[in-house]
Amino acid sequence: MNWREWVVGILFLAGTGWAQSPISLQEAETAFQAGQYALAEQLFSAYLRERTPTDPGADVAAYRAAESALNLDAPARALEYLRHPALEASPLRERAQFREAQAHYRLGAIAAAAEEWRRLRSLPDEELAAAAQLGLVWVEIRQEQWKQAQRELALYHRMFPLRPEFRTTVALSGALARLAVLPYRSPERARWLSTLVPGAGQAYAGRIGNGLGSFLLNAAWIGLTVRAIVHRRWVDAAILFVLGSRFYTGGRENAARFAEEANRRAREAVLAPFRSWEP
Repeated sequence: MNWREWVVGILFLAGTGWAQSPISLQEAETAFQAGQYALAEQLFSAYLRERTPTDPGADVAAYRAAESALNLDAPARALEYLRHPALEASPLRERAQFREAQAHYRLGAIAAAAEEWRRLRSLPDEELAAAAQLGLVWVEIRQEQWKQAQRELALYHRMFPLRPEFRTTVALSGALARLAVLPYRSPERARWLSTLVPGAGQAYAGRIGNGLGSFLLNAAWIGLTVRAIVHRRWVDAAILFVLGSRFYTGGRENAARFAEEANRRAREAVLAPFRSWEP
């Protein structure tokens, strides 16, 4: 949430007489439904500050504040709301636990997210259980375990064969099959190719222009260094060696990085149509 959103929220609260009257869940919910998540989070948070955890609506406010924070891509704040005492014995507790797993996933705590989703996928609430199982699919995708992701998705289809998103998940299954056989470029091979022939690793990684430039510059460096040695210009040779060797080493590392980037682009091209389904 940036400072402008906070200012807008504060001005709104001041304009609605926040200082004189308590916040209502309705006005907070109205902001949430309108997609004004920064304002909604402030309103729900203010509602929680005005009440005790046992007051009616406190659990709803904590849950909605967490959802608002997740929509603002602030998973750490979402976790704080989801740990509010009002949610401990609430009917929303299981949904809150799903959101906790979602927040952990976005924070990179993959193991914590997976553990929670494995527990939730056996719930009688089909919508929540199906979402948890899809979360496990994305856990494997995040770790680039394509075969395991396919197995989790096959399990999803067996457990929830009549879900409305069936067509999308079938398409995702095909995408995972393609990811498992993509012709990935090896960063280590790219590094060694540029070690043997400067620029070859970059060309292997798909950066042909960069590889050609690297080859020509390294060839010029070697030629100038050899010439300086032949003419016994030792200072020039030493300077050329130091500067050129840094460029040579950098070329090797660039080749490996370009290979990794090419792999990442190839993966993203396959997964891009499904990113809106990521938790």
